[in-house]
Amino acid sequence: MSRDYSEYKERLLAERARLEEEMSGIAGRSTVNPADWEVSKPELDILPSDKNEVADQIEELVDNRAVLNELEAEHTEVLAALERIENGEYGVCETDGEEISTARLDAYPAARTCVTHAAAPV
Repeated sequence: MSRDYSEYKERLLAERARLEEEMSGIAGRSTVNPADWEVSKPELDILPSDKNEVADQIEELVDNRAVLNELEAEHTEVLAALERIENGEYGVCETDGEEISTARLDAYPAARTCVTHAAAPV
């Protein structure tokens, strides 16, 4: 019997929208690869001789890159889960091919593996 994953799909779509909104606050779509994101450069309306201001701008850029990396990783997992739903492969452990429990999917809808294999590298 096939499981109904429509609730998980809705949750994943909402999570995708949330992540994209959060990313758009610190980044924009890449002009080279629209599927990718690039950190927005801060407005440098300061004199280059003000080293503290320049350092603050660089620190903000570095911090935003770290945040963007985390958000992009989550976004990639959500997109992969949505693709698995479309391909009929959702809810199946990538390690052993067994069904992923509802409890695991409730906790983490983008799960690729069952609880047993959650710590194993994919």
